[in-house]
Amino acid sequence: MLDSDGGKISDQQKSALEKAASGGKVSQADYEHAWADYKQCIIDKGYAEPTFDKYDNGIYALPSYNTDGASKEAVRKLNDDLTSCSMLHVTDINTVYRLQLGNPKLLLNDKEVAADCLRKEGIKPKDYTADKLEKDLESGESAGLRDNRKALTCLVTAGVNVTASDETVWYPLK
Repeated sequence: MLDSDGGKISDQQKSALEKAASGGKVSQADYEHAWADYKQCIIDKGYAEPTFDKYDNGIYALPSYNTDGASKEAVRKLNDDLTSCSMLHVTDINTVYRLQLGNPKLLLNDKEVAADCLRKEGIKPKDYTADKLEKDLESGESAGLRDNRKALTCLVTAGVNVTASDETVWYPLK
């Protein structure tokens, strides 16, 4: 990650990744700092302050957002700004932090990582697979995964994009 950043990450994120490369992990303090910088970047670009979802293991995620009534140009700018702030401050550090917490075996399939966590947490039976998870996520009810905080923590940590049933929606353009 450090060799491929092309100068597109903040000094803070780069420093945190360098420490992780030499010390073996991203510290919680560096992770928290990266997300604080990301929030400030969003605010500095003129958007309402986001409230991040924080999961049981400390992982953060940007909530869903509502842009009803906004022009296509405003939505495109928002998406560009979110991508820019994310890459600058959290993308790489978030990837490493999620891996060290939720995927120490370095499995390539995010859904297998999530299924493994769901089995370990006792949320799903021992024969639960990535394929079963895929079917559950495609079902309208998601088999109780979206309203179970431990299940959501497994999914988000594994990198499976899912929305909590009780998620607070962010209105960035207000």
